[in-house]
Amino acid sequence: MKDYQNKLSQTTQPTFAPAFRTRKGRGDKEYVISSPYNVGKVFEFYENIFTGIKYNEFEKTIEITKAVPWSKEKGLWTNEQTSLCIAFIDEKYRFTPRKEHIEVAITALAKKNTYHPIKQRIESQKWDGKARGERYFIDLLGCADNSYNREIAKVWLTGLMARIYLRKVKFEVVPILIDKRQGTGKSTVTKRLLPNYHTDSEIKFGKNDSDYQKIQANAIIELGELKGMSKTEIETVKSFISSDSDTYREPYERKATPHPRHCVFIGTANKKSFLKDSGTERRFFPIECGVNDVEKHPMEVEEDYFLQVLAEAKVWFNNYEPLTPSKELMNQLADIQEDYKVEDVDKEIIDQLLNEFQIVEGWDGLSQYEQRQYVLKQLGEPLDNAQSYSDYPSTQTDCLLQVTSPNHIAYLGFNQKPTQGGKALISQKIRDHLDNDDGWKKGENPSRKRLFKGGTPVSYYERV
Repeated sequence: MKDYQNKLSQTTQPTFAPAFRTRKGRGDKEYVISSPYNVGKVFEFYENIFTGIKYNEFEKTIEITKAVPWSKEKGLWTNEQTSLCIAFIDEKYRFTPRKEHIEVAITALAKKNTYHPIKQRIESQKWDGKARGERYFIDLLGCADNSYNREIAKVWLTGLMARIYLRKVKFEVVPILIDKRQGTGKSTVTKRLLPNYHTDSEIKFGKNDSDYQKIQANAIIELGELKGMSKTEIETVKSFISSDSDTYREPYERKATPHPRHCVFIGTANKKSFLKDSGTERRFFPIECGVNDVEKHPMEVEEDYFLQVLAEAKVWFNNYEPLTPSKELMNQLADIQEDYKVEDVDKEIIDQLLNEFQIVEGWDGLSQYEQRQYVLKQLGEPLDNAQSYSDYPSTQTDCLLQVTSPNHIAYLGFNQKPTQGGKALISQKIRDHLDNDDGWKKGENPSRKRLFKGGTPVSYYERV
């Protein structure tokens, strides 16, 4: 501790005497004036300030990377740091700088020490010449070794470089990693490329400003666990992904300004059916994972591997490799996407509830609302009213749903009650499904049953 204090003292003490701009006051006495110049002169006197205040070009933030005379804390420059700096200068140099002069001086100094954390990571190693990038999804996720998977990996990684090194570039390629198994490393593969600049937080595709802030703060945006999307949803996602710039108002800014994008998108899904649309979706490129075994889980792969993939992708970018798939690949895409389209999203949800959902212990003693929360929890969906999964602890059984009704399924799967509009249509679809499913029959003895706690006995269907 003593050695640290000695070192801190050496690096936070002035290296030479100040030479401030002054003005004359009464009796011709010289007074130091508040100005960005004089504040900057103070900063020059201290090595830790002069070299340790940096500008993060990617995040557009000012950072403290070394202990400064008024604080040992490292991190973002904040209003608190401004106040502490004013107090320090006032005490040490007998003049009180204005807040805006501190901010001007600190910005000017930080800009002299500009760095880009992602470029630093990309350029931290020189590519050794061994091809890895095209096989990125093949080697780490067990995808089939074919020209389609190789080309999508190459285009996507090159697009990542373009978004980092060019101010504004159009890039619309979104690989969709599909594996019905959990824990295979789909998210890990995207995260380990740029660990500090990856997010899998939910975005609403431009419905609020927080989406744009997430995009500006990250280079890889993971669209997590995509499910069957309707045509309207697909159009919203397509429009959002296709933009190369976002115009919005930053917090504390007076007006909205354009922000060029420096990120790429990648999706994950745990089932094949995630598209619902006619024709070919030229932005979405399904990649089937888990076809082959992998030597290591992505979490166990050495860090150097990911740095070499980035270095190789930078070489592709420098060599002007294309940012769009070839005509040959696009000609394949329509046939490939057919395997990933769901004709009827409602039908898929109904079938999942009737033939895949496993009830929890004490199911019949739960209210209808509680039953729906357990359905959402098992399906990995957000709970109603922003509740947490921990609010619904349970012991899952291996027993499928045994009794139900069209209205019951309409509420569990679609949050539709008998009084809501559109309910009759979905209930009829559920009734048709039950009538044509050999695994279900109409209940007869007794003719009516109570399906949940507090419910009224109703006509029902039972599992055969």
